[in-house]
Amino acid sequence: MGDWGFKPYETDEAADWYSVTLKNFDFERVENAILNFDNTDEGYYEPIRCAAFILQKLCIPYIWYVEDGQPEPKELIQKSISILEKMATTDNDEWTYLDMWGHDLEIDGETGIVLAVKEQIEELKERLKDWK
Repeated sequence: MGDWGFKPYETDEAADWYSVTLKNFDFERVENAILNFDNTDEGYYEPIRCAAFILQKLCIPYIWYVEDGQPEPKELIQKSISILEKMATTDNDEWTYLDMWGHDLEIDGETGIVLAVKEQIEELKERLKDWK
């Protein structure tokens, strides 16, 4: 067995398994949610969080399925981070994401949704390190 670590994607067999399993996954839908994001349309807010979550969990070099012509995974992660940071900013009048949550529960001075988005950002920053 070819291995280079202990994580569930750090063996040749695991990389092959992910490749076959995710071959028909709609990566384009994830890419479009990120690359076509429009902060003026509230219908884009939850899909970007969903797409970012998929990046958090699956955008690992040995798992993420990349074909010619697709956006670079690093670019998708960086753009997701940038969008999420703006979504979680409380003094941003142009982005209405936090307004959609109304009076959310505060934890240590921040709302639950802000904390959740910030957790996503931190995990994406960690994932970004995988793409040198």
